[in-house]
This record gives sequence, structure tokens and C-alpha cells, in this order.
Amino acid sequence: MILLAASALAQEPAPEPASEPVAGPSAEFVRARRVVLKDGLQVVVVEQPSAPLVTLAMALDGGRAREPEPGVARAAAETWFLTSATPTTSVRRRYDRMGAVTEVDVTTDHTLFVSRVLVDVLPAALTLEWLRLTEPLAGVD
Repeated sequence: MILLAASALAQEPAPEPASEPVAGPSAEFVRARRVVLKDGLQVVVVEQPSAPLVTLAMALDGGRAREPEPGVARAAAETWFLTSATPTTSVRRRYDRMGAVTEVDVTTDHTLFVSRVLVDVLPAALTLEWLRLTEPLAGVD
């Protein structure tokens, strides 16, 4: 049925073009660079020079489809904000002090960690990301 509905919609006349151009993303916004490192880590950089923000996102292969019990993937994702190098102060609290916004999204097949920071605090944010990768939960009470 979905295919038939899509076919019927495709036969409707096209809407009239707008009299004025619709504003969209500038060419600068859609410029992206992708690099795959030797270990398989994929780094994608999308620049928008007009915004003083940096979004750091990390997508891990694995989500709800692989969890042994419902809720385990989400609980495991929340531990990502802890490191053995900062046992008394979570990574999330350190990001909060920088004025950053952090999010975790657990989908069926991926877990996505996103942190948005001002350009001025990017070095500190990258240090936190490094700690999460090199000093994970081990040793945290």
C-alpha cells in the first residue's frame, strides 16, 4: 500500500514555484571532509564559520538490538560520562561547567554521543573526549 500511495502522490501536479527564493544553508555550511584513520575511526568535519560552536559526535556500532535486557544499552551509554581519571567529577559535569550541551541517543543499531561547545573551550572538550576513550569506567566507584 505504501508504494501505491507514493505512486498516487507522484501523479499530483507539482506545486507552483515560490515567487522569492527560499533561504537555505549556505555553501559554506555543507562543506564536509571525511577521513578514515588506520584503526577504522571515521572523522567527519563539517564547517560553518559563522557559528562559534563545535559539535563533537561519536557514533558507536551497537544499540538496543544488541542489549541482553531492555534498558541495558541506555544504562551503559550513561556510564560513558564517567572515567577513571575523573572519578569524583563526571565528564558531563565538566562539560556543564564549560557551558556545553551533551546528549546520548541509543537507537536500534547505534549509540550516539554528542557534545556542543564554544570554540574557545574546544581543547578542554577534546581532552575530555580523550579521557573517555583512554580511561573508561575502570576504577570508578
